Amino acid sequence: MKFKEHANKYRGQLEQNLKLAKSELRKMPKGNIRCRRRGDNWRWYYECDGTEKSLSKIKQKSLAEKLAYKKQLQQQIEEIETELATLERFALCENQIYKTNEEIERLAGEYYKRIHPAIAEFQEQLRAAHEDNIQRFAGREIDKIQYKIKSNFGLRFRSKSEALIYERLRNHNLLVFYERDLMLSNGKMRSPDFTIYNAATGEYIIWEHFGMMDNPGYQESTITKLREYFQSGYIPGVNMIATFETSDNAIDLQYIEMLIETFFE
Repeated sequence: MKFKEHANKYRGQLEQNLKLAKSELRKMPKGNIRCRRRGDNWRWYYECDGTEKSLSKIKQKSLAEKLAYKKQLQQQIEEIETELATLERFALCENQIYKTNEEIERLAGEYYKRIHPAIAEFQEQLRAAHEDNIQRFAGREIDKIQYKIKSNFGLRFRSKSEALIYERLRNHNLLVFYERDLMLSNGKMRSPDFTIYNAATGEYIIWEHFGMMDNPGYQESTITKLREYFQSGYIPGVNMIATFETSDNAIDLQYIEMLIETFFE
């Protein structure tokens, strides 16, 4: 959705909230409440028609509550009207100066980067990582038999479990690379299923999913791969996640979420 469309949708929400707030305000009693401190206590005062009198916290609590709510509604209405006025000025500028939604989005993006530079930088890294994942598979003939599962993010994976893990990682806004090359200490090149940036430590964690553990040949290759990772300093629970499944025991969403929350939140 374009920035202008977001603004129009937000304006509609504000107008609806303003209508509800004004409707509630009409039901409130006349006058206002004031609170003043006297010694260690706070006193309530009722102002109406140019006069002021003390409010009883016991006998007139209901009136005090309505007047306090009335004040909150008045502040809410003022804030909404200010936001609507800002949106109107934005619309005027858009009509007079900026010719396209793309220009508005560029200006909004530049402003956002100035206000939230760290967040903007990380979002750019997320975008670049996903683009890197796409590009590394573009320009080469994908083996549709090997990479038979297509995810919601446009990548192809070897298994449903890999696609599931990737989608969960992306849903948590994590910086993740799929099958990124990694040089081990023995000189071999491996491509862990996922390489994920851990913002808490400033380091990367690799995630290998071993999905055919009921296959004897696969078991042997898994042991060899794990040994190579250990010798290169990758330890499960420290800087590596290793998950396993068989044809009878598939990995589930709850377990994936638990791992992500444990390592990255």
